[in-house]
Amino acid sequence: MDTNSKSELWFSPYSDAWGEKLCEFISANNLFIINEDCGPTFRAPQDTSYIDVTNVGSDLLQDISSWYLSENEPLSDHAMIELEFCLSTVLQDTSIVPFIIFNTKEAN
Repeated sequence: MDTNSKSELWFSPYSDAWGEKLCEFISANNLFIINEDCGPTFRAPQDTSYIDVTNVGSDLLQDISSWYLSENEPLSDHAMIELEFCLSTVLQDTSIVPFIIFNTKEAN
């Protein structure tokens, strides 16, 4: 998320008031910051900063295998963030799950 806030937790050189408030929110909601120190996430000609934050819940935390800034040219002044997952759960084959079809023309 583009937070427009700064915190050392996502590798900004310093924290600001918005960053501290966001850290409180993240902690209160049992979220985890998974940013790695790959450089600034915002890159404009006049400035760079670390303002984009990626959060996950505890149910996904163990499944994140990497977080990095893409080398592809972004279409904005924010770097593209790429994630890799190693899902630990086996997905159910949904092709065998029964479903019901409703005929809406005969509804009253």
